[in-house]
Amino acid sequence: VAAAVTGSLMQTKLYTATATLVVDQTRPDPVTAGMYAGNPSPAFLATQADILRSDRVVHAVIKKLGWLDDPTTRDEWAKATAGVQRNLEVRPSRESNVLSVTYTASDAVEAAKIANQFVQSYLDVSLELRVDPARQYAALFDSRSRELRAAVERAQARLANYQREK
Repeated sequence: VAAAVTGSLMQTKLYTATATLVVDQTRPDPVTAGMYAGNPSPAFLATQADILRSDRVVHAVIKKLGWLDDPTTRDEWAKATAGVQRNLEVRPSRESNVLSVTYTASDAVEAAKIANQFVQSYLDVSLELRVDPARQYAALFDSRSRELRAAVERAQARLANYQREK
């Protein structure tokens, strides 16, 4: 018993923070204006959990927390956690559309800050994933409309020249 107590007291304390996220598929999609019906499928929730764990979200978290700017903080964090994803756990709730994002760290405030930042970065990345295709199409349509406008102007100039000559 004494060895167990001594071992427990010598271990680094770990704090776990949990942030929850409602994945609502019943609201209209702001880009396509389509409506979804029913609760999200397990596959949809698993996909959202994978997005939450993705490198894109992790990079957004690291950037927003400023770990890229300060080499000392970045090195300490890398040694302490061996990567941000190791201490991250994302679990979909049973028969609901809630994802639980849990982060474990040696500091309670830091654990809460990181868990909340994962949720915020996930929301930002999800919005980007929905909006980026529309932006790409808009850029394509803009370039194509410029090309067509230039062709029309050239054709009008040729027509004007022809009318002056005849």
